[in-house]
Amino acid sequence: MQVVLRHGEEALAVSVPDKWKVRVIRNTSRPLTRAEIAGAIDSPIDSPSLEQLARRRSTAAIIVEDHTRPAYVGDIVLEVLDRLNRGGIADDNIVLVGATGAHRSMEYTDFVKKIGPDVVARVRVESHDPFGPCERIGFTSRGTPVELNRTVVSSDLKLAVGSVLPHGAVRFGGGAKLVLPGVASYRTIVHNHNLPNDPVELDGGWQRPHRLDMEEAARMLGLDFYIGFLLDMDVNICRVAAGDMVSAHRWLMERAGEVYGAEMEPLGDVVVACAWPLDLDVFQCGKGLFPAVPFVKLGGTLVWAARCPEGRGCHHLV
Repeated sequence: MQVVLRHGEEALAVSVPDKWKVRVIRNTSRPLTRAEIAGAIDSPIDSPSLEQLARRRSTAAIIVEDHTRPAYVGDIVLEVLDRLNRGGIADDNIVLVGATGAHRSMEYTDFVKKIGPDVVARVRVESHDPFGPCERIGFTSRGTPVELNRTVVSSDLKLAVGSVLPHGAVRFGGGAKLVLPGVASYRTIVHNHNLPNDPVELDGGWQRPHRLDMEEAARMLGLDFYIGFLLDMDVNICRVAAGDMVSAHRWLMERAGEVYGAEMEPLGDVVVACAWPLDLDVFQCGKGLFPAVPFVKLGGTLVWAARCPEGRGCHHLV
């Protein structure tokens, strides 16, 4: 018997004995249409519309998740550009910043893959450099020096676009994480990552101190608008929320179980964890490993399938 896994851009056939009882966990969800995505952007949570925010502003910076996240966001960015234009901000006054955090810099081909050639040809794009020009705007209540990309800080209107995917340290990526570590200095990233990781009760739920520190930094920046989304198993956008950075992110986290969740019983003697599509390098593919651990029986075997086309990869904190 063979089970076919995604392995980077290829397929990987895994052979198992016919007598084994095999369970394949593959969640499905309907991809949203371009019109549905646009509708979510125009129905923001706890925020004025993007077009309203653009009025009486001259420049805009769009922070976009980097190449380590698998989604194509060109359609979302095109919707954003149209609304900024209608609000009075011309393409020449818009810059798109790749939120690399402590990852390697984004190259031209990375931007084309992430946002499409039409967007790359339309506005200026810039990869964040944690060792490059950053401006200190203060300290969080947890003592983190908030040093952020100077291009973003100096822009009149600040937006962020990125996926909400499971994450070992902060439960889910996206939201304020696009600011810290996304466009933060190395010093800022290190301080945030070294915070105690004990959960904090907030508004009847539990949050990680890292996440709360990130949100405080993003508030200090004055992040005006956030567009977040969940992805199906084929990396199609299937849920979108826009508006206030914290409110929209919380809305998506509450619905993440509908897309990413799976029943844990019965536990497996052997579990094969497929890291795709978060398998660019060794640092990223761990996101495909930690969710699989609870599915393995005590004393069982966990097999980790990760293509890692960039090998060990680059992460300046390691």
